[in-house]
Amino acid sequence: MMKDMVTDLGDWDWTRLAASLKSTALDHIATVPPPRLNFGFDIPVWRWSTNRQFTTQSAYKYLMGLSDSPADSIWKRVWSLLVSQRVHTFMWLTLHQRHLTNVEQVRRQLSDSDRCTICNRGVEDLDHILCFCTRARNLWTRAVKPEILASFLSSPFDSCLRHNLLVETGNVLQGVPWNCRFAIFCWLLWKRRCAVIFYSDFIRHDDILMQGDRLVVEYVISSAHVSRQPSPVNVVPSGVLRDENGSWILDFGRSIGCCSVLVAELWAVQDMLARAWRLDICHLVLETDYLEVVKLLNCSSTTMVGNSLV
Repeated sequence: MMKDMVTDLGDWDWTRLAASLKSTALDHIATVPPPRLNFGFDIPVWRWSTNRQFTTQSAYKYLMGLSDSPADSIWKRVWSLLVSQRVHTFMWLTLHQRHLTNVEQVRRQLSDSDRCTICNRGVEDLDHILCFCTRARNLWTRAVKPEILASFLSSPFDSCLRHNLLVETGNVLQGVPWNCRFAIFCWLLWKRRCAVIFYSDFIRHDDILMQGDRLVVEYVISSAHVSRQPSPVNVVPSGVLRDENGSWILDFGRSIGCCSVLVAELWAVQDMLARAWRLDICHLVLETDYLEVVKLLNCSSTTMVGNSLV
């Protein structure tokens, strides 16, 4: 029984739990408050839909292995790439064609020239920056396998972009999939283009291929370091309590185990409210940059139905 895993003080009985479960499971349990009478009754929810409500459609999609939309696979792959968050964001904008290229600036009447600033050999759209500019072609000629280089450079930009974001094999470096290297190279091409335009004193110090692969190696090293830590995916929610003048009262942070960012944010809210209550602070303005937490606290979201933190 679940109640048998709780101590007389209302905390998890870690001695009993550790005797039956692995440490990874204990990390996840640590993020869940122990059952209490004032939490109310358990509510069954359906995990395969965003609002946790069962529908025949969601059950059919789960059983058939179908995604919610044809584009889901590419978007999920972009956000799961083993790269930094800024590269994730860049590739998301690239797929949406949202970068302010010279072609886009002319369309918005922000500029009178759509020529490429780097090579001056064509109009500067994303296709040109990431594929056909002299600097881009020089990079791909050395980074892409010779047997597929011709098809890589001749494919339509959109299909080439999507294909390479889905492909993990190819020129793999130290176990990092090709799509991660590809995304980093694209980001560096755009970053270099912006540096040339906006910094008059910009000087190219190293090659994009070498720079990109250095980032890949750094990722491998950092991942290996993290994997040696005892709790590599533990989440540490934190917060700061200030008075009406913005002066510091206290701050806090603690490791709670393995959980999603949303659950970590909810723990931070609970810890903040508990500390404020103990200090006899009854009027409190709570600030968070996580929109879903705001929705949950205002009872306008059902994505966490049945969660004891809400």
